[in-house]
Amino acid sequence: MWMHEYTNVSTNILTSLKIIPDDVVQIDPTGTLRIERTQLSHRGDYRCLASNPAGKDLRDTLVVVQEPPIILPTTLSDYTTVEGDRIELRCFASANPPPVITWSRKGLAITDDTPGMHVTDDGTLVIESVENDDGGHYTCKASNAAGDVDKIIRLSVINGTLVIESVENDDGGHYTCKASNAAGDVDKIIRLSVITPPDIPDQHTIITETVIAGQPFSLYCPVFSAPLPQSRTTDAGVPPNVDESSHKLKLSVLENAPTEIGCPVSGIPSPDISWLANGQLLEEGRAKRGIVLAPGGKSVLIDSAQLYHEGIYTCVAANKAGSLDIDVQLTVLIDSAQLYHEGIYTCVAANKAGSLDIDVQLTVLG
Repeated sequence: MWMHEYTNVSTNILTSLKIIPDDVVQIDPTGTLRIERTQLSHRGDYRCLASNPAGKDLRDTLVVVQEPPIILPTTLSDYTTVEGDRIELRCFASANPPPVITWSRKGLAITDDTPGMHVTDDGTLVIESVENDDGGHYTCKASNAAGDVDKIIRLSVINGTLVIESVENDDGGHYTCKASNAAGDVDKIIRLSVITPPDIPDQHTIITETVIAGQPFSLYCPVFSAPLPQSRTTDAGVPPNVDESSHKLKLSVLENAPTEIGCPVSGIPSPDISWLANGQLLEEGRAKRGIVLAPGGKSVLIDSAQLYHEGIYTCVAANKAGSLDIDVQLTVLIDSAQLYHEGIYTCVAANKAGSLDIDVQLTVLG
């Protein structure tokens, strides 16, 4: 007969059970106990009791079950911090016996002798004052006698500087810098223009054109550069250009009137539009002093125009062929005369035969 004596993990109570064979635990005719698939619950003391008419005897055997480590899902894969801050990178693992947590970076182990870093008793990697060079990939490794497992964790360091190692033509465009703290946040759009030296292929060094005297003609220069000549059209489409057919560069509205400010631009394909009001980026769904973006962001809406809404509204138009910043000036007109409007207003009329100044006296009755 076999008995299993173990400590219940949840109740911490010592339990002794007679082993009854099943699909996992079997006892062969010779009395040998076999466990097909060992689980953590099989650990503990096993007692074999043998008896016959002549007497009985027993033997105790201790079984230790080891589990290889696993990294738990609570372990984050990405951390982001600000240069100069303190950060803790945590590695959560489960195993029996409990695993030992170690850290490495670029194949080198991180120890208490590593400058600015140390690993706590629970396996947490601590960086006291993060530097820009600390950004990158770290390896957390959990190990015990049954095996080991590792996980790569990435640390991103924010220092306020966007670094482009090798600028290419495709890097040109608009970048949004956002600064925030507990009091609020502010955005600013920064435009990067990439310029490359002009280049004319050797086969185009000498160009021959034949034209008829007295007829208009144009010469094409096969130049390759960035930015490209404004008159050149590429397969990428037509870059944004100022177009006042639908919207104007200067807009005057009456005080308290609902107002829509559109972007006077055209291009192929139709440009994407973003807006700045007096240098501040407008975001869809967020109102600023009564100013909101229309659905889709193509225009700016003001429910009731006020004097403080006067100013410059900049639309940034961009498509795959290029980009363009366009300033639209908004003027708010007062629709009711006030006493301070009294005075002399002079209109100057002129044609090719002469000119005339006419003074008009305005009196406001209280």
